[in-house]
Amino acid sequence: MKKVFKLLAYIFVSSVIVFGVVIIIYRQNIFEYLNSINNLGVSTGAVLDDIKNGNNLAVDLLNLSIVNNPKFKKMQLTTVDLTGLNISTSTELGEGNTPGPETGPTFDVGNSNPFKAF
Repeated sequence: MKKVFKLLAYIFVSSVIVFGVVIIIYRQNIFEYLNSINNLGVSTGAVLDDIKNGNNLAVDLLNLSIVNNPKFKKMQLTTVDLTGLNISTSTELGEGNTPGPETGPTFDVGNSNPFKAF
């Protein structure tokens, strides 16, 4: 059993080292790729200028066309009447209902000591 754990530890440590070496070697390519996906290569000043000028970048970031969507407008007009809703846990007493002793739910405990295996 110790040999299996040693083998797994060697495999894990060696894979972490190999992954680290790959990251070190290709870090520039990886970061360029991630920046191109997330558009992080653009400076903050350029983004603010695009927003001020109304370029496509700003239009994509601040797209409010969902507000003019008919489904959204229909959802805004929807009202829900909650006047008759009773969310209390107690029940009202009516005819024939008598209060009884309150009992909590009962559960079967499978293992009273979870730290003991057998």
